[in-house]
Amino acid sequence: MRVLGALAAVAALVPTSLASTPTLLGIGYICAAERRPAAQAPRRVVMATGMGSGGLAAHAGSAEAQTWLTYSLKLYHAFYHDDAKAAFARAVELDPNCSLCAWGQSLGLGPTLNYAVSDAQTLEALQAARR
Repeated sequence: MRVLGALAAVAALVPTSLASTPTLLGIGYICAAERRPAAQAPRRVVMATGMGSGGLAAHAGSAEAQTWLTYSLKLYHAFYHDDAKAAFARAVELDPNCSLCAWGQSLGLGPTLNYAVSDAQTLEALQAARR
């Protein structure tokens, strides 16, 4: 809401001859959309039904970790990247010795076709992969 208020304030300052140009307002919306939100608390994921079938047998020490790994892969392949990252982290939390869980966590932390990652995020993914 603050962004819209700021855009309205800027639009009020634009000379009248330009204020009627919808292109300028559209450009303002596009520029505002480029801002990324500030860092947030870790995402909490709740398992939902209907995410499809499939999975990967990890031979995890915990059946719950295996369940979260399977669910994480479903989320990842359905392009729910943020939820997949949190679900992979949950699998690792449940079984820190599960190598496929750690692999999944590093996969989730890496870049995708839709999202690039920063150098800090690349380092985090590398550290997860080395566990």
